[in-house]
Amino acid sequence: MRTGLVSQDRTMMDRLENYILAMGIRGGKRFRQTWEQTYRGAGDLNVTELNTFKEQVLAPLFAMQEAFRQEHITIAGMTAAVVTLLTDCRAEEKIKQLSGILYKDRGTPPCKGIWTGVRSCDGTVKAPVGSSG
Repeated sequence: MRTGLVSQDRTMMDRLENYILAMGIRGGKRFRQTWEQTYRGAGDLNVTELNTFKEQVLAPLFAMQEAFRQEHITIAGMTAAVVTLLTDCRAEEKIKQLSGILYKDRGTPPCKGIWTGVRSCDGTVKAPVGSSG
């Protein structure tokens, strides 16, 4: 979640992380529950707002988790679930934006080959990840 691909709202991500650590939340069951309690030092934390944010950022991750739990999932099914996650999170757009910032004076960013490899995994792999063709 901290990669910035699911959400770029650092303030809410910090609040979410602080809540998780302070409340000792571990495991998918606790993440799927509606949180109601606050913790000492939480200040003006709005738990309703935090729950909404949590559901928003975790939805694509839970969808991928559910896909991976299918009894007879194949590598193609797993790949499709990962591609769906990346698409739902607008990963290509965010990677291009970040690489433009990081490599604006250096030419082609190294992630170009990686993304091409991921995109081609929709049935047939045209080039290995990171290769140029």
